[in-house]
Amino acid sequence: MSKLSKKDFDNYLGKDAYYSNQDKERFYNTLHQPTGYKKHWFPQLLTAAFLIGILIVGVQFLKDDIPSLSTTSNPNGPGYDLGEGILSVHSQDEVDSFYQEKVPGLKQAEELGLLTTIDDTISLTNDSSLHIEKIWYHSLGMEIFYSIDLPDADLSNKKLTAPGITDLWINGDSDENIPKQYVSITEDSLYPREGVIYNGRFYHHIRTNKILGSGDRQLNKIEQSVQTNLTIYLFDEEITLNNIEIPIYYDKENDEPTITTRLSEGIKDDLVSIKFNRMDIGINYNHIYGNINIPDKYKLNRITGSYLNEKDNQYQQIHGIPNEFEPDSFRLSIPAFETVPEELELRLGSVVLSGNESFEFSLDVSDYQDNLSKTTSKRYGYTEPRKVGQIQDTAIYLESALYDHRGIFLTLRYDPLNENQELSLYADKPSTPKIDTNTLDMDQPLLFTGTNEKGEEAKFGERGKNNDNSFYILLKKDYVMNSETINIKVDNVLYENKIDQSLLLRMPSM
Repeated sequence: MSKLSKKDFDNYLGKDAYYSNQDKERFYNTLHQPTGYKKHWFPQLLTAAFLIGILIVGVQFLKDDIPSLSTTSNPNGPGYDLGEGILSVHSQDEVDSFYQEKVPGLKQAEELGLLTTIDDTISLTNDSSLHIEKIWYHSLGMEIFYSIDLPDADLSNKKLTAPGITDLWINGDSDENIPKQYVSITEDSLYPREGVIYNGRFYHHIRTNKILGSGDRQLNKIEQSVQTNLTIYLFDEEITLNNIEIPIYYDKENDEPTITTRLSEGIKDDLVSIKFNRMDIGINYNHIYGNINIPDKYKLNRITGSYLNEKDNQYQQIHGIPNEFEPDSFRLSIPAFETVPEELELRLGSVVLSGNESFEFSLDVSDYQDNLSKTTSKRYGYTEPRKVGQIQDTAIYLESALYDHRGIFLTLRYDPLNENQELSLYADKPSTPKIDTNTLDMDQPLLFTGTNEKGEEAKFGERGKNNDNSFYILLKKDYVMNSETINIKVDNVLYENKIDQSLLLRMPSM
């Protein structure tokens, strides 16, 4: 029989217990039942244990020094900070949905059985492995879907760069049908900016360029395994994996059916007219073909615009490029549809043209080495803009010339004198001369060349575009240090003709 008294029981429950005096009386009496009821002792004991368990949990909730229980939990273990684009998900279905959202045409390819399942696991470290799960090879390249085990929790509080595959080499086969080659990974998937964490793994995918046959020929059919060398970035460590086998099964004729529909729509303004001729609807791409009429002194560089994505009712950017052998025709590329819409809404923003006008300016770099050795900030130079030219109604400024240990960074800016002008200068990523079979290609748009006082050709490095009115390029240090004065010339400037017109294209019934 229990040794507890009524007073002991009251003291145990406390003054602020979850149970009333009536509950305590009932519980006390249960513990002190007459001997004749002992045959029911087991169920009564279970009831008592249950009530005490509830009571203890309730008391724990009230104590500040004891953490409360949560109805949710983190299925991914430690909270890795891999960047804003990396999300945690709670199921494999969410992983699959992420892939379908990011890879155009993937859903259709899966339904048609065009993906190859691999499920290969390769050890990277003691606590991490690479899991190559599946691939999809198509006419634009190869999609590789993989995951990497996240290492132990001691890294979880650090801000880290997401792990991923950064390089891929094809070793080639014995009959050289597929020779040894480097297969570049597209820039948007090279360093993971987006991905998901699930069940302790980071899930990601890379998109590569196509594998070429001997003589750089296009391969319309591949039915073999290729040996690859992979480079993996894993938290400040690069790991090389050799002779990783990837099976590829691809038949362009059978794997990529295309539906072609004729078009007759077009647009026109004072400077250009555009007519759409046909649209090819494929599994992993959609192409619209057409013709453009522009003044003879210009060449088409690109067409910019957007289309309405019915999936999320958002406009997504698209671009068109000229056909290589037909300068008055173009191809406009649109991501693959999940389902073909009844109609497609296009917004054409502008037509970018290249011309033959140019501008020049010079730099006195004789003080580069002396001033760089004196500065403590490791950077100095000219930040006051100076005008270096004017073409049509646009002034051109050398915005800044910043000197550092890499050389001189030149930033140029266009300043339209008339905001409403029909044709204005357009900033883009600069180009530099390419040598191909000993012939200098001088038709490239926004072409930078330069010479110093000795007649030596300038050496350029990093370059890019800040916005539609500003761009930059680096003069390399070794060239600058051997120069007193550098004369820069920029040929084939670009122009933008704004259109801002919309139209609807009827799609074929599927």
